Amino acid sequence: MATASVASASSVEAAPYVRVIINSITIWRTQESGADEIFVKVGGPSIVPPLNVTYRVWPRAEGSISSVQSGSCVSFLASPCPSGVRAYYMRDAGPAQPVFRSSGRITVNIREEDALFSDDDVLLESFNISPATSNATYMFRPNAGSQSGPDYQINLTVVPSTTPF
Repeated sequence: MATASVASASSVEAAPYVRVIINSITIWRTQESGADEIFVKVGGPSIVPPLNVTYRVWPRAEGSISSVQSGSCVSFLASPCPSGVRAYYMRDAGPAQPVFRSSGRITVNIREEDALFSDDDVLLESFNISPATSNATYMFRPNAGSQSGPDYQINLTVVPSTTPF
């Protein structure tokens, strides 16, 4: 005789979409002396819509860049920055919130202005976004402790969403 299974009250179904929100970018050390001119892209095979594309998420206007300095932090909507750095709050710009399906991997890439050579990737991190059952905050700082080259940190939040936008 078959028995029916009942889901426990604590189980949560994964949302079909995920919203990726960039909270802040901390520049501990730039690649160029003085300042870097950067832009941020988020991409992956699971982007909605369409599949297999990369979104330019900050600054939003294509072709635009942002100049950043060592020991500074760009914060979207007044998200906290680490102590001891100059904070630039982008309250009017709003957070960058591209939306992805909650399966597969996505890649966050901070690039120098010309974006022609592999050394123009000042931060390049991939991570898995599924399954999405609750908000999750990530911090990536791949070159922490390095004595040379760029040292960037990005803080972002992944939020389950029932709608693609």
